[in-house]
Amino acid sequence: MYVKFPRATVFVGDTLAKQAPPSKPSRSSQIPPPQCITLWASRPLSVPQGRAVALRKTGSSVDLGLVPVGNTSVVWLPADQIVSQAQIARWLATSSFRRM
Repeated sequence: MYVKFPRATVFVGDTLAKQAPPSKPSRSSQIPPPQCITLWASRPLSVPQGRAVALRKTGSSVDLGLVPVGNTSVVWLPADQIVSQAQIARWLATSSFRRM
């Protein structure tokens, strides 16, 4: 079988004839993922595990972007495992946050 394009004709064999018609997307792929909001801090918060640099809210969970001691990449962990409510309140008062 040949497929004609504006600048060429290409032989594709019977591969197009053997392909199954596209199926309807499943219902789970039609449901939008929970909205994720990431806020990056202008000043990191020092914690024993490293530096907290961001907050991320996905659905009902809040994660903390943490740069571990001796590392340069961000790992996301549940905020309640890293910091207390009082530490978060102080961090919110002393740092500005912005979305990127």
